[in-house]
Amino acid sequence: ILKQWLRDRAAIVLPQRLSELAKKHDFEYSSCQVRHAKTRWGSCSTRKSINLNAGLILMPVAVLDYVILHELCHTRQLNHSAQFWYEVHKVDANYMQHRQLLKQFKLPSWWHVS
Repeated sequence: ILKQWLRDRAAIVLPQRLSELAKKHDFEYSSCQVRHAKTRWGSCSTRKSINLNAGLILMPVAVLDYVILHELCHTRQLNHSAQFWYEVHKVDANYMQHRQLLKQFKLPSWWHVS
């Protein structure tokens, strides 16, 4: 029940936060889907459609924002080139710290149980 509530909450909160950060930093995207992905925190298509992992709802806000900003930067640079990381740095000066925290973050074991 808790996991379903969190997933339902994520479906509301994550697109709202995406919209807020996109407006704040002047990004454009076409759509947002919240999914229960097993291997990715987020993705961005060539059509600027952003997918976010529902598990992001369990992260500290700074790390959540980093993931969202990372995906928004992919709307301008669909790669991980130096130009991409420059875009990330412009919107998150502490992105290296946030990226490290993301790598260390583990979802609780019950999150993966069907």
